Amino acid sequence: MNEPLQVNSEAHQAAVVQIPEATLHKHYLSGEFFITAEAAQAHDIDEVLRWFNGPHEPVTVGDTRDIGHGLKAYFGYDDSKPMRKALFVRIY
Repeated sequence: MNEPLQVNSEAHQAAVVQIPEATLHKHYLSGEFFITAEAAQAHDIDEVLRWFNGPHEPVTVGDTRDIGHGLKAYFGYDDSKPMRKALFVRIY
């Protein structure tokens, strides 16, 4: 069972939740992943995160990719955060 998604007040948009680390670890992912509340309610988070373990072209900061399920992922960088948290993915 997944941990409940918590609202992240630091996210740029109010309707964005942060995906818990335990959920990311199940998919061998790390860093900060955010998903819109609407997308989180409409899709199984495990299905959404499976895309990140498949073969894909390299991603560069600033890229937006179609990740299936009618969703996109933006790969961003926030230089105001420590390096461990500076890279993030926003799913919408």
